[in-house]
Amino acid sequence: MRILAVGPHPDDIEIGCAGNFLKYTKSGDDLYLMVMTMGGKGGETETRKAEQIRSAEILKARDLIWGGYEDTQLTPSMNDMVADIEKLLKKIKPDSFLSITVTTAIRITGCCIRPLSPLHDT
Repeated sequence: MRILAVGPHPDDIEIGCAGNFLKYTKSGDDLYLMVMTMGGKGGETETRKAEQIRSAEILKARDLIWGGYEDTQLTPSMNDMVADIEKLLKKIKPDSFLSITVTTAIRITGCCIRPLSPLHDT
């Protein structure tokens, strides 16, 4: 199984999902992480980047992709960001997709990974 997880900042994806991701990668599944910003408004950029890289290593992610967007400037209507995610979906062709928003990252208590619906495949 190929899993793609997308989040706005370093560590957002892992907050509620790290245990599940580790379980999946240990069983041979492929994990891809896409982090849209470096999270510079929430701490030292280089520190957060290094922590995210280490987290990806621990989780045995196949790839860590950086979105390169400005922290706190993400909006759902950003066509470039949507296009970047769509390109990655087409390239990886994940079986499961997880998207973390700032709101869910703050409130997340667990992680639910669901298969992509054939109706929503790109």
